[in-house]
Amino acid sequence: MLNEDGHEVVRSGKEAFCIASTDAIDLLLPHADWTPDFFGFSSTCGVQTSIWIRESLPVGWGDTYIQSRPGQSFDITGLPNGTYFIQVETNATGVLHETDVTNNVSLQQVTIGGAPGARYAIATGRSVAPQPAG
Repeated sequence: MLNEDGHEVVRSGKEAFCIASTDAIDLLLPHADWTPDFFGFSSTCGVQTSIWIRESLPVGWGDTYIQSRPGQSFDITGLPNGTYFIQVETNATGVLHETDVTNNVSLQQVTIGGAPGARYAIATGRSVAPQPAG
């Protein structure tokens, strides 16, 4: 999570191990796949002895995790109220071959407010272009 200046203020333990089409997000997008080859986690995650797996996330689909799964949250206890950005980065170490890496970072604006014991965090629904930390 970044502050308004683009500096990291909190890091989650989130680390993906599997990508799967779990939810239709926007099937009206150009080239959206209404019937993906794989749906859910039935054959995409593999097991510890797997030597390879196929993971895909077709256009229009999302990979949603429930809040109780470890690493799906941020500890905002020490953060003051204000505007923040959740930054998600894919292939951060470059181990996957990609033809285009310019879309590997996404930011989601979040507002934190309330009083101790009754705090809230609201995503604005607005994704923003990443800005370099200054």
